[in-house]
Amino acid sequence: GTLMSISSYEHYKANDYRDQDFVDVPTIARPGETKFSVGNAQFGTYDIRSKTQEFRYVSPDVGKLRYVAGLWWAQNEIDRHFIRGFCVRPSVCTASSPSSPTNYYTDIYNVNRAVFGQATWDLYPTYTLVAGLRRNVETSGFNYLRNFYTDQLDRSTFVPGPVGQDQFSSSGNRDWATTGKLSIQKQINSDWMVYAMTATGYKGLAYDVTSGLKAAAAFPVSPETSRSWELGTKANLFHNRMSLAATIYKTDFKNY
Repeated sequence: GTLMSISSYEHYKANDYRDQDFVDVPTIARPGETKFSVGNAQFGTYDIRSKTQEFRYVSPDVGKLRYVAGLWWAQNEIDRHFIRGFCVRPSVCTASSPSSPTNYYTDIYNVNRAVFGQATWDLYPTYTLVAGLRRNVETSGFNYLRNFYTDQLDRSTFVPGPVGQDQFSSSGNRDWATTGKLSIQKQINSDWMVYAMTATGYKGLAYDVTSGLKAAAAFPVSPETSRSWELGTKANLFHNRMSLAATIYKTDFKNY
């Protein structure tokens, strides 16, 4: 067999800017002004860092039984900063102003740990059984802070917003999940096979940390789970001049 170590690191950073009124002339009069002077700008940054580490043991690709087993670890960190609207003084920087001003910072994290395995067994000369299982635990959470600038053009005037400082956090949320796969394949001849498969899926806890987050909604969204059934066929015909792949499938989701 072969023991493998697979490591990865990814860093993604994006700056976004949108003129929400979609015109090239001022459309908003800031509080205290008598004429339009600014556009409805919305902008911010995403900073995403992902790390993974996998150890995998793979059996030789010979014989009636082949298998793979391994350990998995992954960590994702997402930082978001978003600004919308303009304020001049705290007393006139309100959520009912034309640009609905907001300025928030949030960070989200999740850590996944899993053990997994899959085996392929040629139980008869033309039949193959494939079975896989994964046990996963995910720990996740977020921090959220919303404040305002008294003057959008002067970033030194950082003060709490008109309704006070909005600050939420939720950390150490742990969720266990078990997913699996089972399929049977029939080799009709050397060029044609058919199969049937069922599998389960899982997506972990999520957090709706948008600009309108309120305390009543600052909780994790339930994990999404799925179960799928599939029937299909694959073939290479006419001395490999034609390839065929056809599938019928059905997937049921919970907490989509």
